[in-house]
Amino acid sequence: MKDKGRFSLLTILILLFLFMFLFSILDRFEKKAIRVVILNASGKDELDKLYKDYLKENGMDVLYTEDVMEEDIKSVIVDRYSKKCKYAKRIAKILKINNYVPIVDTNFQEEVIVILGKDADKTKIFKKGERIEKNNKKKY
Repeated sequence: MKDKGRFSLLTILILLFLFMFLFSILDRFEKKAIRVVILNASGKDELDKLYKDYLKENGMDVLYTEDVMEEDIKSVIVDRYSKKCKYAKRIAKILKINNYVPIVDTNFQEEVIVILGKDADKTKIFKKGERIEKNNKKKY
């Protein structure tokens, strides 16, 4: 009778370990680099380059950046692949931008478009005009 109890406990532990291992593998696949395009509508030169560097430091694949006509808008992240904004939410967490919307159109290569608005130099990745980096600070 005691042997059956040990066998069941051992089986449960092995299954638990197996499930944890499988979930960790799935999590790695889920955390793949997101393909991002950055559009700078802030009117501030080179701001898109700072965001590009920051996203690359955080493992994202920035396809290109582009200055567009200056607009009086807030920064927004557009999710091109997920109605639930799965990709935009990951970028929003990195950039500390809480404004995101889904505009699903999978005909494009990028999964996310980041539109930098007038508030782009005031997000939490900036502090008194300097971009926060892991090892040093870069002047904006």
